[in-house]
Amino acid sequence: MDKDKSIAKKQFKEFVQVFEKCYMHGWFKKQVRSKREMVCFSALVAINTGKRFQDIIDVIKDHGDNEGFISSLDEDIYEPSPNRVNFLKAVLIRMDQEMQDDSVYKTYHGRITIEHVLPQRSLNDYWRARFTDKEHAEWLHKLGNLALISGTKNSEAQNSSFDKKKEVYEKNNKKVSFDITKGICDYPD
Repeated sequence: MDKDKSIAKKQFKEFVQVFEKCYMHGWFKKQVRSKREMVCFSALVAINTGKRFQDIIDVIKDHGDNEGFISSLDEDIYEPSPNRVNFLKAVLIRMDQEMQDDSVYKTYHGRITIEHVLPQRSLNDYWRARFTDKEHAEWLHKLGNLALISGTKNSEAQNSSFDKKKEVYEKNNKKVSFDITKGICDYPD
């Protein structure tokens, strides 16, 4: 981009959206960090060499991989390593943010944890009646089984039945801290 030209707010928003999408593709596909960061390097080179805005966007899009991203959604996405847990929190928080309207901005602080709706261990009779061992293994670490809740609620929900978990999620005056988790409470089973 020319140094004497500034970018409009709309362009900046587009840049951030495209950049985030392409960077997250690599993270979802479990690319090594250096490979994921190539989108950063490429964008900076394009900016610093005075490329036009659309050329910068195209350079970033070259790092996107919609097919790889979509296929990664069928894989186990949760891993108990700190880097992967932090990544998943970021993904779930971004999904939660997308459920908000633009009239207010929600801030996220406190002890935010990832809850497995279908418990990780110690399946009680409730869960065993609904999931075979094979189904449990298949669905356990998928994105659709993960929710955001506060750490205290997570400790309380643990391996409870779905009805009990929903009660815990809605604890404190029938309020759920995260819109992404609130939707779970609408399901009867």
